[in-house]
Amino acid sequence: MADLLECLVQIRALSETARQFALLVSEASRPSFDRNSAQGLHALLDLVEGMARAEQLFATSLRLILDQQGAVLPSEAPDVTASHTSTVITSTVVEPVLSALERFTAWRTQNLEVLASCSADALSRIGIHRQRGGVTVADLVAHALARDTEQLGQLRQHLSSFAAHLPTPGDRDD
Repeated sequence: MADLLECLVQIRALSETARQFALLVSEASRPSFDRNSAQGLHALLDLVEGMARAEQLFATSLRLILDQQGAVLPSEAPDVTASHTSTVITSTVVEPVLSALERFTAWRTQNLEVLASCSADALSRIGIHRQRGGVTVADLVAHALARDTEQLGQLRQHLSSFAAHLPTPGDRDD
């Protein structure tokens, strides 16, 4: 019973972290951040695209376990994002970040809908992960929440880094 309750709390937390991601990325989309650091913006784009791919992997694994007890789970989500290595840093660089956030949010919304319909038995279903062995749906939820926590910290670090390089009100652009 305690494990089920913990999983339900974690599912609720997954919906909250999605909201927190959106708030943090909206902060990073302010025009002043666009002009700061090409390297920092590419790192932010990598992070948000990684979030979207990880959420897609979570979706795939979740559905496989629910469809077939003992299903072999994929190790990585397919890379369906466009390469951004040649993205020119302009005032529109945030568009790919927002697009990746939209993909993450869409996958997260679908995953939360699936999880909301799960019974206690469904949360206990097991799939086989190549590196971790047997994992339950509840394990997937816990892993997703741990990943969210880590990625929220990384997003906050990016924002702190950007803020440190913002011009102060007395600075002038010559």
